[in-house]
Amino acid sequence: MNKLTLLGCMLLIGMIGKAQYYERTGKNFGMYFTGVPIATTASSLKELSTNTLSVGAGLMKMPIPGITFSAGYGYSSFRNYGERGATIPYASVHSVVGSVLFDKRIAKLQQKKVRGMCHYLSLGLLVGADYTYMFGTRAIPNYSHGEVGGQVGLSFCHVYSSAGKQSRSQTNHVDVFYRQGFTPAIQVEVSGQKQSFYRCEIGVRVRLMRHQIYDFLK
Repeated sequence: MNKLTLLGCMLLIGMIGKAQYYERTGKNFGMYFTGVPIATTASSLKELSTNTLSVGAGLMKMPIPGITFSAGYGYSSFRNYGERGATIPYASVHSVVGSVLFDKRIAKLQQKKVRGMCHYLSLGLLVGADYTYMFGTRAIPNYSHGEVGGQVGLSFCHVYSSAGKQSRSQTNHVDVFYRQGFTPAIQVEVSGQKQSFYRCEIGVRVRLMRHQIYDFLK
């Protein structure tokens, strides 16, 4: 073996030694943030309603790709509290929320190559179910046993073909969804009678998922 061949082999071995190819272990952990700028909380007979502004945040876990479980905190403000004809006796409420989301990729949008890597916008179909318990006050309890709701929407995620550390260790989604409550979110007693209120919402959610990875070549 001549010196030139030996030098080439040494360079090749050095390049392989420095190469990195990351894979996910299946373990992950994430956070979500939700904003609901368009929402209505209405009585069961629909004759009484109020505009609602809600925000929330929580923790997520994805045991299987496309299925996410989450638990978090929510805050809702009723815009016409204190006004004449106001229907809900709360200025705002705090809540705990648990949910499961199913996210099915249905299309790839805006595919293009940048520096040899394929970039595209992943479009997904969202279907989910959730449970929300809103806390009343000592003076005015909330008699609801909790709200069971469902949601449908679309998810968007930027994906690029790379085995690098950053690409494999994180996925970020933006969701746009419509949500409907099937059981009362709030149930209060007015003049000796219980009055139930249901919610419907249009919101935006950001999901930030972090994945545990390992270097496949080591």
